[in-house]
Formats: sequence, C-alpha cells, structure tokens
Amino acid sequence: MNRFADLINSAEYYEAHEVMEEIWILNNRPRPSILQSLIQIAASLEHVKRENINGARALAMRALQDIQMVPNLPEEVWEWSSFLREFKQYAIGDFQGQPPALQQAKS
Repeated sequence: MNRFADLINSAEYYEAHEVMEEIWILNNRPRPSILQSLIQIAASLEHVKRENINGARALAMRALQDIQMVPNLPEEVWEWSSFLREFKQYAIGDFQGQPPALQQAKS
C-alpha cells in the first residue's frame, strides 16, 4: 500500500495501477473490493493524464459505485477516506484542478 500511495502522489498512475493489481491478484481477485476500486481509481487518473476524459469518467464512476459496497481501509498509515472523498469531488468536477494526493495519517 505504501508503494501505491507513493506512486499516486508522484502522478505515476499506470505504475500504481500495476502495483495494486498484483496485490489484488494475490488476494484471489475479490469483487467488489477496495483493491479493485483503487486499481480503477489509478486507471482513471491515468486516463486524465492522457486526456481521455470519457475513459476517466467511466472508470471513476465504476470505482465510486463499487467502493460503496466495501469496508474502508484502515487509516493508521494513510488517510484513505480523505483521498476517496477528494477523488469523488475531483471526478464529479470533471477532473478539473489538481488530482487528489494520499496524505499520511496524523499520529
């Protein structure tokens, strides 16, 4: 998860997608799952980076729909709920402005 967060924060979304997909596969590809949703979010951000807003929108909506059906990630290290809330606002705002970053949890 730390590697995923580092890649997201470095705007290396394709690589973040690949890292999370490996974790998802190792966990027998649960559907829906937070892992699958994070893969879709990373892919959506990659589409934005490549200026494919339709692809970004489709993946974002799927991720946001699926994520409602799964429990949240523990927030001891990363502030997942803030990231997901900011991603939702970013997607609803049609990907205008800066993409969200994952913040480290406050001790």
